[in-house]
Amino acid sequence: MAAPPASAAASVPSWLRSTSHLDTVSLLTLFLFLLLGLSAQLVIGSLGSAATPANLIGLAGLLCWLGGRLHPALGLDQAANPVRVAALMFMVVVLLSYTASNGRVTSAVEIRAADRGLIATLCWLGIMLIACDGVSSLDRMETLLRRLAIGGGLLGLLGLVQFYTGFNPLAAVKPPGLQPIAAFDELSTRSDFVRIKATASHPIEAGVVFAAILPFALHFALQPAATRLRGRLRWVGVVMLLVALPMTLSRGGLLAATVTFIVLFTGWPSRIRVRALIITPVFLVIMRLAVPGLLGTVRSMFAGISEDPSTSGRTSDYATVGHYFDQSPLFGRGFRTFLPNIYRTLDNQYLGSLVEIGAVGMVVLILLFGIPLACAVIALRRAPDQRTKDLIRALAASVFAVMLSYATFDALSFSLIASLTFLLLGCCGAAWRLTRQPAPRERNNAR
Repeated sequence: MAAPPASAAASVPSWLRSTSHLDTVSLLTLFLFLLLGLSAQLVIGSLGSAATPANLIGLAGLLCWLGGRLHPALGLDQAANPVRVAALMFMVVVLLSYTASNGRVTSAVEIRAADRGLIATLCWLGIMLIACDGVSSLDRMETLLRRLAIGGGLLGLLGLVQFYTGFNPLAAVKPPGLQPIAAFDELSTRSDFVRIKATASHPIEAGVVFAAILPFALHFALQPAATRLRGRLRWVGVVMLLVALPMTLSRGGLLAATVTFIVLFTGWPSRIRVRALIITPVFLVIMRLAVPGLLGTVRSMFAGISEDPSTSGRTSDYATVGHYFDQSPLFGRGFRTFLPNIYRTLDNQYLGSLVEIGAVGMVVLILLFGIPLACAVIALRRAPDQRTKDLIRALAASVFAVMLSYATFDALSFSLIASLTFLLLGCCGAAWRLTRQPAPRERNNAR
């Protein structure tokens, strides 16, 4: 997807030369637009829940990546990359799990679920691999993550509309060719407060998505802007995310946001730390006055966590997990086949992975996060300037928060956060690759 070098241009097929001005970030921007801009419940025709418009872009990314591996002149990086290895390990485990699911007696519903799981995995890995090997420079990666931050601010704004009106504007947005796989026009409530979800499938997913994007919004808001208006708009995006987060009434999202703040706080200079410590209580007071009772509800969610039915339901999952894990301990019963309407909902992706892809898959899932995080840490140490260090630290904070949030809900069953996860992991691989021999960066804050 990256433009090929001039010396190799002659070897590029003629039908690709006309598109050489388009790079990987252009494709990933389209992916982000479809991922964040459309309801996660909308799919293409009767192709099933794996056929979201964003997933089809992921499948196109996988084809581009395969083409780049077969034809190096297309510009994809060919050197060894640990993140690419982690992605391919996950693919192998899912394939082994898929084979295992077809080796036992299963219902037609589970077989179709296994098919959808395999297709979704291919789409996710397409995004991860094309981001890992195709982003051409640190500037282009920064552009992509800036667009993600802008999208996050708009999601927060949509959430505010949902909270204050009790109406989901997405109900009126039904593009031709797309159909819902579940009702998405209704909003749930908790303690008389509307739980916002933006374009996500559930408020828990929305909370984690907000928390995952927040580090990038903060990073760009703290960077010098070309104009005062642009700088103010960046802070508006931060405020939208910060205000929307508690409105999801999601413990997972709030815990993820706390993790991102801790990681970012450790890397901020003293002056920004002091400002953050001053602004935080002021923000909480303003929130309490603007939305009476909301912060009290949030506090009660954590104070009464031991008596919460959702907590007791999670702890009761352990016996169920042990029963099904014993049946297929190595490679599980099949990715995405432990269906809630047949068995039960496992509100912990790591426990669900033990059942669906077995002990081997569980280890690989941990490595799927651990290897990119390690690469991000290495990239942080060898970043060429402070601006790059801050961006990579935001990336590491986001991935770390998402990794921890997987223990709070079955994340890979939700298309928005699952797709965003693999994009972030791919960016870790790109950061590791692009900081090996960093090229000079142009400070372009106007983009």
